[in-house]
Amino acid sequence: MVDPIDDKSALADGLRDDRQKLTLQVGELKEKYNVLHLLRSALHKDPWSWIIATSLTGFVISRLALQKKKIYVLADSPRRKSLEEPTGPEKAHRKIVDKLWSLIKPIICTYIGGEIYRRFGRIAGYAPSRSR
Repeated sequence: MVDPIDDKSALADGLRDDRQKLTLQVGELKEKYNVLHLLRSALHKDPWSWIIATSLTGFVISRLALQKKKIYVLADSPRRKSLEEPTGPEKAHRKIVDKLWSLIKPIICTYIGGEIYRRFGRIAGYAPSRSR
């Protein structure tokens, strides 16, 4: 068996020192890997590059969404009938969905834009903070 340690105060001092070192290391790691802090500091350091990069990324993503695939189907193919536009109730249902989406889309975009401005505008110092 292991012999018991007679000097408990030395053991307690060593344990306290180890805990202090560990808290310092944890604090350094938290500061080093804090993604929001790094993002804020990069945004404050050079905001125009972030604005240009996000606008270019948004433009590229918007252009990718507009590209449509062309599918060539023979005129006498049985698949041609399945690819034609729906008629009757399906078409009416689709029109209702399109109209609702055209009404809801600006509301969603306005809300998301406001949230982005509220969160990141405060980082850059443009928007006042408000409490919830």
